[in-house]
Amino acid sequence: MLTATYALVALSVEQASIRKNLTTFRDSISNNDNDRRATDQATLKSLLSKINQLHQRCHWRKVDIYLIPAIRKATKQADLLLAELESLSLLGLSVLRSIRDRLQQGITHSAVKIEELGASVTLYCNTMLKKMDREEGELFTVARHAIPSEQWFDMAQQFLVHDRLVFEHDALMMARARAEAGPAMQAQAFFAEQLCDPLLALNRSNWNDDLSDIEPVRAAPPALMQAQTAADGGRRGR
Repeated sequence: MLTATYALVALSVEQASIRKNLTTFRDSISNNDNDRRATDQATLKSLLSKINQLHQRCHWRKVDIYLIPAIRKATKQADLLLAELESLSLLGLSVLRSIRDRLQQGITHSAVKIEELGASVTLYCNTMLKKMDREEGELFTVARHAIPSEQWFDMAQQFLVHDRLVFEHDALMMARARAEAGPAMQAQAFFAEQLCDPLLALNRSNWNDDLSDIEPVRAAPPALMQAQTAADGGRRGR
């Protein structure tokens, strides 16, 4: 069970990082509710980029890619809990689409209702936080007892590969950003700090002013996409 303990600790560390990002982003939008400067185009593009990065991190979590498929394979006793977690994911996705639409319209028309945007961001972040709370409070307990030891060992190996792929992806995005940002931005220690801690991508400022370069979710490394596709396929097959 030592491998299971290691794997659950690794999952908790990832959850804590994403929880911090969600809370920070939610609070930053709330603090800007009465700031009219938040309606300028550059700031709206930055918000769109950050919400996309945040969703990307939520979408790439080890819980979704590895743990939930392993639980589905090991037991049916968690089906109701998994369905409830999935409903929270769908709610979060629906709110996220609304946020993106508001921001994209705001960028086009150089205006957005910050109060409405703040309410939507709060709902999205709180929904994802609630989902993670239930995962750690309920799903991890099910996983510890239901998943066989050999599966925990396999997942622990997958976690190491996963972290390497995410780190390499972030390093690639960092190099691209530094090449596009110019010498003044390259001199900031902020970038080097983020490169050392790739999971805290939310704190990166918006790299590009060209809206066409802001994607709904940046492309994941191929191996990570394959793992995510397998996980999504497993959910659809249930």
